[in-house]
Amino acid sequence: MPRVRHNFRIRTYLLLLVLVSAVPFIAFSAILVTQTVASQTRGFGRDVTAVTRALSLALDSRMEGERTALQVLGRSPALSSGDLVAFHAEMQAAAALLNRWLSLSRPDGHQVLNTIRPYGTPLPSRTQAAHVMQVSATGRAAVSGFTRTALSGRPTATLDIPVAAPGGTGPPWVLAVTLELDDVEKLLRSQRLPQGWVGAVVDGDGLLLARTLDHDARVGTPASQDWIELSRIDREGWIAATTLEGVVTYTGYTRSDVTG
Repeated sequence: MPRVRHNFRIRTYLLLLVLVSAVPFIAFSAILVTQTVASQTRGFGRDVTAVTRALSLALDSRMEGERTALQVLGRSPALSSGDLVAFHAEMQAAAALLNRWLSLSRPDGHQVLNTIRPYGTPLPSRTQAAHVMQVSATGRAAVSGFTRTALSGRPTATLDIPVAAPGGTGPPWVLAVTLELDDVEKLLRSQRLPQGWVGAVVDGDGLLLARTLDHDARVGTPASQDWIELSRIDREGWIAATTLEGVVTYTGYTRSDVTG
């Protein structure tokens, strides 16, 4: 019996020695795993941020082209002289080229001309009259948030620029091109996101303007707020987030310098 207890103690000491020797290796392995996961996470973050940057550039390029078209149209002699009949015809020609509809509004947001209505047709005020008043007051072009147009009721946003008032007196009027949000969603899809990725365009109020997944059901609804708040602080970044479907993902965001 004493020999058995002695052998048992020897085996116990050997086992403890092996365990003690293994502790540094186990700890080192845990550190390696943690560092590998952190490195992969940073890689995912860089990837999604690069993709959002590319999406933003694609949208900005489209918007810059349409803003340039509006600026050229806004310098029309017909508008500056107050010949709204001739200017309405010029607006219709521009609308056909852009495949958009255009409107001209007074500083208070009341529409004077719209290319989807004949000249002289009574028109309602813009649904985002406050946005129109801001563009007129600041003298700077701006993109509206989500809206439904007063004439068609379709989900849209608008790009608005200030133009000289007819006759050259008074505060600037506002010339706008309407952006069909279905077209924005098509632009997102044309960027060919990797399989399983979701792209979205969100306005300054956190409402979805376009989304590559369930666009029709989600347009105009609030986006995930966990990164919306960050995007208002930092122009660009990424976080681990949860989609509207409840799936944990890596979400990159870029705030456009062109549209906000």
